[in-house]
Amino acid sequence: MKKAIIGMGLMFAASQAAAFDASQLYYGGGLGSNSIDYSDPVAAFWPGGSSDVDDAMGYQVFAGIPLGFELGGASTAVEVGYMDTGDFDITVTLPPFPTASAGSISGAGVWVNGVASWPVGNAGKVIGRLGMDFGDDDGFMFGAGYGHGLSDNMDIRVEYVARDSIDSIQLNVVYRP
Repeated sequence: MKKAIIGMGLMFAASQAAAFDASQLYYGGGLGSNSIDYSDPVAAFWPGGSSDVDDAMGYQVFAGIPLGFELGGASTAVEVGYMDTGDFDITVTLPPFPTASAGSISGAGVWVNGVASWPVGNAGKVIGRLGMDFGDDDGFMFGAGYGHGLSDNMDIRVEYVARDSIDSIQLNVVYRP
């Protein structure tokens, strides 16, 4: 039920965005340091054993369009993007054997978010996002961060984005033609 309500809200926002001029579209992308919620399956069946998953460096690309209205003093937009986590390397320790690589896992997916940004100072903005991920980490996603204008048509953003199992700290560049 929760997903259906959010999906309807995002469809409404997308329909509002579709009414605007395509010249308002902006584009972005960047790198993300990703961590995954990982439950150690080895410790339960091997005394003294453990497994660990390293963080992964991935990327994201996105496009957005302003919705043309303010929400509590914030400008609003809808963003659609793709995120690839990169490879989370897994290591396993089974005493008395040495620690060994057990391969890797990764995640990727398309997402849709409503984004609000509140101005801070001359060139800054606080950013909040809420939406859905439709990939390997299906479900809610939300985030917060800071954006800073580098020029009239380029910003840099630092954001923390949380999904069901994957969290990221992202550094993105946004370009408005």
